[in-house]
Amino acid sequence: MTVHLGPFTSFARNDQCLKRDLRPEHAAKYLAGKLGVVMAQPDYGWFAKTLEGGASFDESQIHAGGHFGVGGTYGQT
Repeated sequence: MTVHLGPFTSFARNDQCLKRDLRPEHAAKYLAGKLGVVMAQPDYGWFAKTLEGGASFDESQIHAGGHFGVGGTYGQT
């Protein structure tokens, strides 16, 4: 598949192949066993914080872990 925009914020045409590189080690680290913890939060604020994690790669949780686990362009940057 060819995408015509990106990566990041540029809206200029930039044809490139859509890349995916599924990474089971990232899924194991960032996704396994965490859904129950996220869903058990008492309100949306804690739900979002638990879903997102911290600002660094090592503090990432389910949301960023999904991106890293799929790989491709964002997994390389």
